[in-house]
Amino acid sequence: MQSVFVTVGSTQFDELTQLVTTEATLQALARLGCRRLTVQYGTAKAPRVPPVAKRAGVEVETYDYKASIANDLAAADVVIGHAGAGTILEALGAGKKMVVVVNDRLMSNHQTELAFKMKALNHLDACTCDTLLHTLAGLPARSFARYHGGEDDRAVLNHIAGVLEARRADALRSAQGRGRPSIALFLVAAVLAFALAHTLFFLT
Repeated sequence: MQSVFVTVGSTQFDELTQLVTTEATLQALARLGCRRLTVQYGTAKAPRVPPVAKRAGVEVETYDYKASIANDLAAADVVIGHAGAGTILEALGAGKKMVVVVNDRLMSNHQTELAFKMKALNHLDACTCDTLLHTLAGLPARSFARYHGGEDDRAVLNHIAGVLEARRADALRSAQGRGRPSIALFLVAAVLAFALAHTLFFLT
C-alpha cells in the first residue's frame, strides 16, 4: 500500500478530507507501508498537512480539482473515495482496491445503499469516517472480487435506478397522503425523477 489516493469528486465531504490528513490517520497509513498520499478535496476546505507526515515518511499532495484524475488512479494501490457511483465505477474499473467512506449524515441517500450493495458483492469495503482506521487496518488481508465493467456497470446502474424510483414513489405517496401535497415534496419527487432519467440515460 505504497500509494493511497483519496477522492471526493465534486462533493463537499469535509469530514473525510480532514480525517485523512490527521496525525492518527497518517501514522496508521505509514504503518501500512504508505509513502504517498494524494487527496482530491473538491469543494471542501483544503486540508492542513501536519508535520507528522514528514516524520512518518508520507509525502502528501492535496488539490481541489484536476482536468483528469486518471494518473492519480493509475498510481494508487488503494483508493479511498466517497460513495458516488462515478467514483466507484472509475476506481473499480481501474482494478483498484477500494474503500468507500459513506457520509453518515446522509445515510438515507442512494449512494449509501450503492456502497453497501457493492460491499455485499465483495467488490470493495465500505465504512464511515468513524470506522475508517479500523477498516484500513484490515485492508491488507482482504481480497476482493474483480469488477469486470460491462454487465457489472449495467447491474449497478439498474440498482441505482431502482432505488431512485422507489424514493420518488415514496415521496409522491407521502404527498398524496397529506391531501394537499406540499411544494417541498413535489420538488423532492421532481429531483428524484431527474436523477432517475439521468441514470436511465446511461443504461441505453
